Amino acid sequence: MIINNLHSRIAPTPSGFLHIGNVFSFVLTRLLVSHFGGTLRLRIDDLDAQRMRPEYLDDIFQTLQWIDLQYDAGASGVADFLQNFSQQNRMPLYLRALEQLQQQNDLYTCTCSRSQWQGQNANGLYPQHCRNSHLPFEQPETAWRVAVPDICPIWIQEYGQNEALRVDLAQTAGDFVIRRRDNGQPAYQLACVIDDHLDEINFVVRGADLLQSTACQLFLAEKLQLSDRAACVYLHHGLVKDEHLQKMSKSHKSLSIKQMREQGFTAAQLYGWVAQSLQVPQAERVRSGADLLEAFGQIQIPYNTWHY
Repeated sequence: MIINNLHSRIAPTPSGFLHIGNVFSFVLTRLLVSHFGGTLRLRIDDLDAQRMRPEYLDDIFQTLQWIDLQYDAGASGVADFLQNFSQQNRMPLYLRALEQLQQQNDLYTCTCSRSQWQGQNANGLYPQHCRNSHLPFEQPETAWRVAVPDICPIWIQEYGQNEALRVDLAQTAGDFVIRRRDNGQPAYQLACVIDDHLDEINFVVRGADLLQSTACQLFLAEKLQLSDRAACVYLHHGLVKDEHLQKMSKSHKSLSIKQMREQGFTAAQLYGWVAQSLQVPQAERVRSGADLLEAFGQIQIPYNTWHY
């Protein structure tokens, strides 16, 4: 598959120290962007101000510098990010999109907490208790949910696949939250689709656990008349698991890149591990992003989980 005029991004969240699963996705994105002669943007998803910490934000730039991962657009450091690239600067655009969806009757308000409905559906989705309650949008401490049709196929252009991937949004996400109940902030799904549109992103590399998010974002793009999003190509790679067979994640307190650096792990060793994960022959010879690019014709992208 050839992608012309490719524009991609990496979008870490400063809610914890980066782990090896994050870095694998970053390196794979950089590799594909370089191979196709595209551009890479650093976007930091700091919408959730309550979870952001200065040390986590600084860790993003330290990690990218440590692995010598170059990007073409985005903040050069912490101060530049806070002043010029924070998602808080785009808040008026997110709120305008929320207003548009509300006026189109695509949303409803919900007073339910997760503990009230969790376990009521076998598929784990919200059982639509408030969908027909017609609660006022001005009511405090309410979430805003998207009213997803009962039959809602979403087609995703998946990298390396001859046919688009079909995801039934009603069965995988249901009526997902688009404005949070706790702080009234726009949710990740909305901010992400707006940002990808504004940044003209047409190629996204992310973990397979975000396939549902991709479907949510494409649905929102259609509702917001962001026609460019349907043509975006996605690659949903497999997930790295730790020794406990858990997905590498910040919430699981997975071994962080910061800890690995402090233990003497080198960036060259990390690139060798990435090459091994991509099944490059003689992966131990890969010591940098340039080495990985030279071996591009031999890589096999993992679509299943594997262990670090």
